[in-house]
Amino acid sequence: MVKIPKVLWWQDWEHVYVCILANIKSNPEHSETLTRWSCEESNYCLSLDWFLPVGKVINSQITGQGYLRFDVKKIESMWWSRLTVTKDSRIFVDWKHWVDKDDLPRPHNLNSKSTINSTENINIMKPPSEKTFLESFPDTLRQKYFN
Repeated sequence: MVKIPKVLWWQDWEHVYVCILANIKSNPEHSETLTRWSCEESNYCLSLDWFLPVGKVINSQITGQGYLRFDVKKIESMWWSRLTVTKDSRIFVDWKHWVDKDDLPRPHNLNSKSTINSTENINIMKPPSEKTFLESFPDTLRQKYFN
């Protein structure tokens, strides 16, 4: 019988870290982007539908408890609101490792000019002067309502 393990995750701006809670003795097979993972010796199987596209697995290691930890590179340096597209009852935030995005330094390629909060390219409209405003109405309306 195939078992689906629980998953803990945390992130920084450029990486997603996934810890698969399965008692593993050797590093099992996984896809380059960790969308599929299986371990025949323990009969575990997992597939992840990432919230956003990811790059390759940078590092994988077995922890002292026999858990598998993967470091996965994000394609875009941004903060994710979740790990997968759909909610999964087996996926949990690892609060031991979690750090709020405001507490982490921004990566070099994510400076203030490239963030949503930047006001550099916003055209701020000034209110029209009273004269310009009144001139925008046809003469008949202007005379009727503003004189």
